[in-house]
Amino acid sequence: MFRLLCLPGLLTLCAAFGCSSDRDVPSAPVASATPASPATETASNTGGSSAPVETTSETVAGKLNLDRENIGFKTGSGERLYEIKFKDDGAKLVDPDEQEIARFNVDEQKVKIKLPDESVAAYVVVKDGEFQIRDESQKVELFELKGQSDGDWKLKDGDDKVLAVIKKRDYGYEIEDSADNSLFKSKLKGDKRSLRNAKDETVLYSKDDISPLSVACLGLEQIESLPVRAGLAAAVLLYAK
Repeated sequence: MFRLLCLPGLLTLCAAFGCSSDRDVPSAPVASATPASPATETASNTGGSSAPVETTSETVAGKLNLDRENIGFKTGSGERLYEIKFKDDGAKLVDPDEQEIARFNVDEQKVKIKLPDESVAAYVVVKDGEFQIRDESQKVELFELKGQSDGDWKLKDGDDKVLAVIKKRDYGYEIEDSADNSLFKSKLKGDKRSLRNAKDETVLYSKDDISPLSVACLGLEQIESLPVRAGLAAAVLLYAK
């Protein structure tokens, strides 16, 4: 199983990218429902005023598009964190120094997550309207992310235990644990996609073209490995509509 990655490490980028050989970095808070088109809604901010925000509902479509712009992420203070760069056969995750953290090789309905040492961390398999995270043998299901009829998404482990729920909100999504405790919020406002913690502090953000659901995947700390979370986020971005 993967090493536990601690969220506070995000605030110290030097520590984040100079550690273990598999290049895991600290946790970065780095499908079947009825299709719905993007909508614009109004949500209240913390000051009580309202501002227009965009929100989308997403479902597994299975239509792959690798012709995308790269997606860069920054910390709440604006420092470079990591970037997803798209290639002909998938994508790769790199740190601020352009050092590879992981590669995501796409083959039909499957994303293979490889580490710089060429070892396979996991596979993300798009099957039966859900995203299955399997081990390197592809025989053991480690996690399952599945869309619900109400627009929510549930993350379960290999024993079918609910670990987290990504709940649809007017601003994007909210991640709650199995006890309904709020963990993170994935917010879309204007051209800014942000992941905020329970204190409403920005953990990371991007102004590039990535869906709020993909951003929410980066906050699924129940999946301990950043490469696997980022691989899931990439798969959701590529396959969910």
